[in-house]
Amino acid sequence: GLFFISSLLLAIFYGAALANVIRGVPLGEDGYFFLPLWTNWRVGPTPGILDWYTLIGGLVALIALSLHGALYLAVKTEGALQQRSRTAARIFWIAVLALTVVSLPASVIARPDTLDNYRAYPILLAIPVVVLLSLSGIWYFSGKSDDRRAFASSCTYLTVMLVGAGIALYPRLLPSSNDATRDITIQKALSGPHTLRVGLVWWAFGMCLAVMYFVIVYRMFKGKVSLTSGGYEH
Repeated sequence: GLFFISSLLLAIFYGAALANVIRGVPLGEDGYFFLPLWTNWRVGPTPGILDWYTLIGGLVALIALSLHGALYLAVKTEGALQQRSRTAARIFWIAVLALTVVSLPASVIARPDTLDNYRAYPILLAIPVVVLLSLSGIWYFSGKSDDRRAFASSCTYLTVMLVGAGIALYPRLLPSSNDATRDITIQKALSGPHTLRVGLVWWAFGMCLAVMYFVIVYRMFKGKVSLTSGGYEH
């Protein structure tokens, strides 16, 4: 109950937050901003946290992560639960396809310069191609009951969608919705050389710990969930 609601809201908030970044926020001269929860539900110079575009972003994140979770369950389970997971994944896939198609023109409406980097560097058009291929892979491999490849295709879809959003924003980290000269770019946010060196060292250390954690967790919980006393079949 509560765990389900919390997880659902986290997925929606994540998508809405990313959509806020893509759309932009009303940055002041000091680089700070304030957003009400909502204003008139439209994008513009002074939007709210929630508007029609951020709601689309929240839905995309919710349904895409639901699809991802269903595919993971299909990998980890067997029997009736696995079949239900596969069926749910097929249903979620249709919604993800529709929302993905809608999200592109919605992003262009919310931020007209979204496609500028893609126009300047046509090689980047490989990004939407990979998105379509990964969606096709999910449907194809799920239909063949090849759950691992379907899940891998979902991983690719989520990764490339995030990469595509980053490319659309570059070199901006946080666009301004009211004055483009106030955009927070990579250059404006750049720290000093010493800070960057120290950050790199701690980032490398932290990533090593994260990789070790995931390796250990994967080895502990590898294999499918079974009805044995231990809960996992190795």
